[in-house]
Amino acid sequence: MTTKLPIRRFLIVMAIALLVGCAAILYRGWGKHNVETDIQNTFFPLAMALRSYQADYRSPAENLRRLVPHYISRIPSSRFADAIECSVIDDGREWQLSIRSRAFAQQRLYLYRSTQKLTPDEAERVLEPTPHGMLFVLRER
Repeated sequence: MTTKLPIRRFLIVMAIALLVGCAAILYRGWGKHNVETDIQNTFFPLAMALRSYQADYRSPAENLRRLVPHYISRIPSSRFADAIECSVIDDGREWQLSIRSRAFAQQRLYLYRSTQKLTPDEAERVLEPTPHGMLFVLRER
């Protein structure tokens, strides 16, 4: 009977350790999901405003101020976004919305583009594919 008690304690401790480990993994995943969802929900309307502007004027907006108030009521912000930048790419034919975030240990760059093309360097830095193909999540250099 005395030999069963240490085995039982060992099994209880191992079960608790396993539960704590699983909880930590779930918590980290939930936090990541929360950040990603916030950035997508906050900046997707801005990307759609850039797309609408380009459709109306047949060229991309030179800056985000051009979108207010006709395409979007205000430029959005997020507690997870450190910097937001809009730029014209591909010889003035396309636009790119860049959102930098340090919400994770490794800084991320979220790119909304009017084109789905990536440079070879960017393709190597893609962290996650997104379902709609307009947003790219890259590892920051």
